Amino acid sequence: MNHRTLPASEARYLKDSNIVFGIEAGGEARAYPKRILASHEMARDRIGGGDLAVVYRTLCGTVIPYRTEVNGVRFTFGTSGLLFESSKLMFDEETKSLWSTLQGKPVIGKLAGDDLQLTFEPVVTTTWGEWKADHPSTTVLSLDTGHDHGYSEGAARRGYFGTGELMFQVSKMDKRLENKDEILAIRLQGKTSLAIAAKFLQKRPEFTIEHEGVRLTVKTSKGGSNIVMADGMRIPAHRAFWFGRFSQFPESRVIE
Repeated sequence: MNHRTLPASEARYLKDSNIVFGIEAGGEARAYPKRILASHEMARDRIGGGDLAVVYRTLCGTVIPYRTEVNGVRFTFGTSGLLFESSKLMFDEETKSLWSTLQGKPVIGKLAGDDLQLTFEPVVTTTWGEWKADHPSTTVLSLDTGHDHGYSEGAARRGYFGTGELMFQVSKMDKRLENKDEILAIRLQGKTSLAIAAKFLQKRPEFTIEHEGVRLTVKTSKGGSNIVMADGMRIPAHRAFWFGRFSQFPESRVIE
């Protein structure tokens, strides 16, 4: 989905309680309402001087904003409609290779096996009211997408999000958390994946943990957004449903 954006003051279709996914890059701030991304599962955008594919894995409750240039090559991504472990695969228009939307690398097609890894930007899940208060100069997606979806809050996949049942089975499951409990997923290069339960963080506005030699601090706002810092630098992290994260990263360290 390509789209128009609006300044916060003109986004009258949004209520303060609506869920948005917020990204800051290169001095720019932009909000991607869940009610829009849930219908399209991807937004192609340019922010902070670079192109992004903002991927929403609806069945796994995950938004990951990927930079679309890797090793000097720029790709144009779209959603394929195909699934692996209940997670959509995306494709690049240039080679028609299929890419894992969770791992950001090609898994089927001409590019599979190549040493390609997309980098991703930090993203927070929060309310529109909190995001615009913290980022008054933010822009936000317009409802003028060229499609007639209605985009009412909570309409897309209402039945799915309202239960713990899965639409498609996965090969690995773990009962330490409920299937659709939200976790904060943190990936550090060369380290075991770390998953922290969102409910755990909500009770701890600031939480510090040593993870394989790295000291991480997670700051959680009243609206539920999470920011992860290490040595004064912000670390990319994103929310996900527990079942979707575990199915592809079963070795994850879990904080409940």
